[in-house]
Amino acid sequence: GTPLAGASIEIDTVQEPFPLMNGKLNADGMFTSGQVTQAEYEIMITSPWVWPQVKSLYPSNGETVDVEFRRRGDLRLQLRTLAGQGLAGVPVELRSVEFSTESVATWLAGSLVKTGESGLQTDHQGELSVTGLPNGKFTWDAPSVGLSGVIVVPPLGVGEGVGIQEL
Repeated sequence: GTPLAGASIEIDTVQEPFPLMNGKLNADGMFTSGQVTQAEYEIMITSPWVWPQVKSLYPSNGETVDVEFRRRGDLRLQLRTLAGQGLAGVPVELRSVEFSTESVATWLAGSLVKTGESGLQTDHQGELSVTGLPNGKFTWDAPSVGLSGVIVVPPLGVGEGVGIQEL
C-alpha cells in the first residue's frame, strides 16, 4: 500500500493498559522501535485521513512487519426518477462490504463519519453524501423506492453512484 507518512502511531501490549511506544511515521511510512519482547502488540494509527483501527501483531526481534491501514474517502449517491427529478427524503442503508458487521449508521452515531443535515436519507435534490468512510466497497439499499447498488470509495477520493427509479 501507500505509506502513511507523518501519521501518529501508538503501540501497546495487550497486557499493559498504557502506551508502550508512540511517535510519527517517517516519510517512508515506517516506525522503528527498540528491542521488543515476544508478546501480542496492538498498533493504532491516528490521522484525519486514516480509518481508526487497532491491529494486533506478534513481532520477533529484528523483524520488519508491514501493517495495512485504510485511508478515508467520501461517498456521494444520487437517487433520481427516469425523468431526472431527485427523489427527496429517501432513507438509505449503507454497509461496508469489508466491515459488514457494522452499518454506516453505527459509524455516524459514533461520530466516525459525517453526513449532511438529512443524515442517511436523500436531501431535497435526491442526494446523499457521507464523508470520512474507510476506502472500499459499500452496498446501498433504498427499499422504499426499490433501488440498491454498490459504490467503491477510493482512498482520499469520492465514490459516486446513481440510482434511477424506472416507474
